Formats: sequence, structure tokens, C-alpha cells
Amino acid sequence: MQFAGHLIVRLLVIFLGLFVAVIAASLFMTFGLLAGALSDFFAELYWLLTGTVQTDPHAHPADASPLVLLIVLLVGLFSSIHVLIVSALPVLLAIAVAEFMRWRGLTINLVLAGGVALAAGLGAHPGGGLPSQGTLVVLLATGFVGGFFYWLVAGRGAGRWLDRTEGPYRGRD
Repeated sequence: MQFAGHLIVRLLVIFLGLFVAVIAASLFMTFGLLAGALSDFFAELYWLLTGTVQTDPHAHPADASPLVLLIVLLVGLFSSIHVLIVSALPVLLAIAVAEFMRWRGLTINLVLAGGVALAAGLGAHPGGGLPSQGTLVVLLATGFVGGFFYWLVAGRGAGRWLDRTEGPYRGRD
């Protein structure tokens, strides 16, 4: 009965860690992809509305605009659903391997998450070819961010629920 309780608690921690990791990775990926494009869009919109061009790019940075941050946040939250769907099978396999092998280190979590991101990204890539090197770097970095946040929440306790198996006569001599 105690084993089942530890297993249920561990599954809840894993799902919480997975939730945090997917949100963090999606926000990272969205900010990396959209922040520059959105700042250019708002600079052009400013030019269209006022008819003037900003000569000093440091006078009013568009990246710090609350509207840009809100759009990136909303797109990142919505894209997390897509990230979770695309990477569900590789993520579950990596978590199962890490749990049963009791891998608790940050490095192994980063390596597994980078592999998951590459597998999910290459599996979702249309066509049969490889994506560009920049895309591979973005995929790896996104996986590393997700792996770091998963490790913070759940990865440090991987496999501990397996160590707590106590029989009815354990501890009695």
C-alpha cells in the first residue's frame, strides 16, 4: 500500500514537472522565433501611423513593449499544446528510462531532453530531409530549457520511489 502511495505521488510530480517543462520550452521557442519579427512589425506600424522613422533604436526598444511580451506569452502558451502533442511519445520514453535507471543528474536530463526535442522536431519536419543547422540548434536549445525545468521540478527525485519498497518484515531482526 505504501508503494502505491509513493508511485501516485511520483506520477503527480512527474506530470507537474512535465507541465512546467513544456510551458518553459514553448515560451523559450516562441520568444526566440517571434520577438525579432514582432519588434520589426511594431517598428513598421509605428512608421505607418506616425510617418516618422525612429533614428535611435535605443530610444524606444520595441522588444520591451508590453504588447510584444503579451503576444509572445499567449502564443507560447498556445504552442505548448502543440509541443506536448508532437513530443509525447519521446518524452514518456525518456521519463520512463530516467525513472527506472534512477538517473537524477542535470546532465543526463539535459541530454535526454535535447534528444527528445531533436526526435520530436525531426519527426514533425515535413518532407524527408534534414532541417537547417539553425533549426537544429533551436531544437536542442529548446530541449535543454525544457530538460532543465523538468529536472528542477521532478528530475532530481527520479527513481526514489523504487528505493522505498518496504516489506512487512523489513527492519525487524
